[in-house]
Amino acid sequence: MGRRTCGTYDFTDEKGEIKVSERIRNVRTFSHYVTAYFMVLLVVSGVILVGTLWYSSNMLLQAERQSEQKNMQLAADNLEKQFQMLESIAVQIGITTKYRPNVLSRNQYKEIVMLEDFTKFTNYSPLSVNYFLAYRSEKKIYTFTGNTTYFEYYGPSVLGIPYEQADEIFGQILDKKKASFLYSEPYVLSVFPVRFYGYDKTNAYNAVLCFVLTKPQIQRYLEQVCAGLPEQYAVMVNGEVILDKTDMEIEVLTGASDCMNVISSDGKIRLYAPVRLKGWQLLLDWDSAIFYIGVGFCGVLILLIAFAMAHISLLPLNRLIEKYVPNSSKFERNFRQLDSILGNMTQMNADIRFQLRNHLLNLILRGEYSEGMLERWSMTGIVFDRSLYCVYLMKKEGQADVGNLLGEELEKLRDLDIDFYIVVMEHIDMTAVIAGYDSSVTHQQVTEMLRLAASECTLELCVGRPVDSPKRLPLSMMSAQTAGSYRGSTSASQKRIQTDFLAERLVAAAECGSQSAMEEVSRDIDRFLMDSATENLLRKQNLYEFLQNVLRKADEHGVEVDKSEVNSLVLLSDISMTLCDLQKLLLEAADKTSQNRLTGNDASKLLVEYVIANAYDPDINLQELSDRFGLSSDYISSMIKKETGFSFKEYLTMLRIAEGKRLLTEEKSLTVNDVAMRVGYRKASNFSKKFKELTGMQPSQVR
Repeated sequence: MGRRTCGTYDFTDEKGEIKVSERIRNVRTFSHYVTAYFMVLLVVSGVILVGTLWYSSNMLLQAERQSEQKNMQLAADNLEKQFQMLESIAVQIGITTKYRPNVLSRNQYKEIVMLEDFTKFTNYSPLSVNYFLAYRSEKKIYTFTGNTTYFEYYGPSVLGIPYEQADEIFGQILDKKKASFLYSEPYVLSVFPVRFYGYDKTNAYNAVLCFVLTKPQIQRYLEQVCAGLPEQYAVMVNGEVILDKTDMEIEVLTGASDCMNVISSDGKIRLYAPVRLKGWQLLLDWDSAIFYIGVGFCGVLILLIAFAMAHISLLPLNRLIEKYVPNSSKFERNFRQLDSILGNMTQMNADIRFQLRNHLLNLILRGEYSEGMLERWSMTGIVFDRSLYCVYLMKKEGQADVGNLLGEELEKLRDLDIDFYIVVMEHIDMTAVIAGYDSSVTHQQVTEMLRLAASECTLELCVGRPVDSPKRLPLSMMSAQTAGSYRGSTSASQKRIQTDFLAERLVAAAECGSQSAMEEVSRDIDRFLMDSATENLLRKQNLYEFLQNVLRKADEHGVEVDKSEVNSLVLLSDISMTLCDLQKLLLEAADKTSQNRLTGNDASKLLVEYVIANAYDPDINLQELSDRFGLSSDYISSMIKKETGFSFKEYLTMLRIAEGKRLLTEEKSLTVNDVAMRVGYRKASNFSKKFKELTGMQPSQVR
């Protein structure tokens, strides 16, 4: 037999043909084995997959239900604690002497003291932000804001109750003999009867304390204390539904066998939630199991085929990467990607922090300052610990946001002992700068610094008047707006604020009897009215609204002015003439009112009593007393010294140090800083200095 060749490969030898056929047969057998192996592997994988899905679905549902029940239990216990806090407020009122009806009866001063104390309960609980106290013997109610009103006005204006139903609902509130709820959409009224023990022999309920809650408020609190609540749930307190977030009738929900429910520790709070079924639970149905097994098998097969094809396709590419890309380059590329991701996250965090900070500053400029709010959002870095503050408004034509330009200029003033906060206003097309500084820097120096910074950025600068508290920043804001006279730049709400501010300034100047101050305010009013509208009819309308504000401010200040004469001024054709006649009317009314106010010994006693009652207020000063009682600062100081033998500052310091010494002796848990804050000092160092001057020792030595 001859030898046959094919190219360079030799197929023939003595057993050449047999050798080739055996190799081919062996390759085919091996391929069959591989195919069978993968088929068996796929079948086993499918069975394991279905079994795993089946088992994991049950475990997942069980774990999820246990987690939701645990979260519901936590929410129920926390909500119960809050209602216990509300009930404790009612008990505390019942045992406090100053709240008794016989103490408040026909005693306006005691009523003022009670109202000042009544506002403290807003800090007791997140649910005690809106409440009022009503006595069964009178229709007057006392609100959480420290004011008195009547329910027939409070109900329609605050709670949205129809006027004709206000008396009926108020009667239902007074008739409550135990803690319960009343509903007036969208509000939930939580009523707690108050019994003043020892007031009379019957020990009957003399008053009711009513907390005004909203369903979103209760929902926010529950989701705040426990973020893992179910999407649908209902809350019942003493058998009454106060919140229902389900799409089922409450009777159907509470009677369902597959409903989750938990009870609080004392059994007053119940939470219900329907059980949600996951898609994995369909595998438990045998009729659907075959279909899902087939789908799972096909999915696994497709996945394996795709994986194999991808692996085969990527082999050449992987070889090229391993050959031409060194490992150091891979690591460098990975680190660059990680650094880019971290940079993006840091920038997002900074943007969110800036937006939150800007929003809080806008709230403060609108008069919503709260120390609790600043403590809650301390990460924004907003701190108000200066003695003086001032608002500056800036604007650049054709560019609303000047924060970046201004920030670069203010960065140059970092070494100075001045705090600057840049605020992008949300309702007006301007940028505000809040400057905080101490007595070491004058207002003129700060203004010149900002004027120079504004000129570098080609910005218009409007200067507000300085104030001594962050609570008064809205006044500085409004004075800056008035000084700027921006035509059409403020909204309707801002115009109303400016009108109220100008009316307040005019009445205050009339009370002081300052003709020059009234003329200055009149010029600002004239400019404001001219800029507020271009048509004479609209100006007349704005003038009429301003006169109504003046009448309202005069009533608030106790200035008795003839309303008919003021209203008749709108008929005059010249605005300047109108303002001139208005000045005369206000001066005459203020002079007549001041003559009728208290003088002599009664006034001295009233001033001393007011100082004693407000001695621990850090904002009390002679100017406040002058504004409140309509007397000059020097006259008030002389009356206090005549009554007590000490000047105003000496007497105030003695009251504060005496109270501080009592707190240091009786309440050991308070720190020196806490005691200083309680008696009216913003800084503990000032308290320690005065304490040593009067007692000869440091506060820490008293203990």
